[in-house]
Amino acid sequence: MKLILSPDISLEQLSHQLTDKFHQLKLVFFTKGHDRFKGTNAKFIINDREVLLKDCSDVHKEEELQLLPNMKTFELEDALEKRFGIHAQVFRKATRQWIETSTTDNRTLEEQNQQSEVEIFYGSTLQNEHIDYRDKD
Repeated sequence: MKLILSPDISLEQLSHQLTDKFHQLKLVFFTKGHDRFKGTNAKFIINDREVLLKDCSDVHKEEELQLLPNMKTFELEDALEKRFGIHAQVFRKATRQWIETSTTDNRTLEEQNQQSEVEIFYGSTLQNEHIDYRDKD
C-alpha cells in the first residue's frame, strides 16, 4: 500500500487515499506542525481541503509514501511533515465524531482502525482521549 503525492492533487484527495486503505481513519491538515503525542491548536487547521499540494507543501513532482498496516501513527505524520512539508494529524472515527489520535500516536494505523471499529460497534469507550470539537458529523 502507498500514498501517491502529486502537486495537482488536493488535501481532500490525499486524505481519501488513507481512508481507502483504513476506512475509519482520515487526515486533517494544519498550517503548523506538532510534536509526537501532541495535538495542534484548531486555529491552525486548513479548512479548505481543495487546496492543491503544490500550494501548501514541498510536493513538486509525483512521489510515493509506503503505507503499511504496522506503521505507527506518528511515523506517518512525521513522514508527511519531514519528506513533504505537510502538517497533518491522523483522526479516527468514534461513533458520530472524529477524534485526534495524538494521545495514541504509538498505535499502528491498523490498531487505530480496529479501535474505531470497536468503538462504533459497541459505542464509544474513550477514556482520557482528546475528543475533537472541530469535526462532527
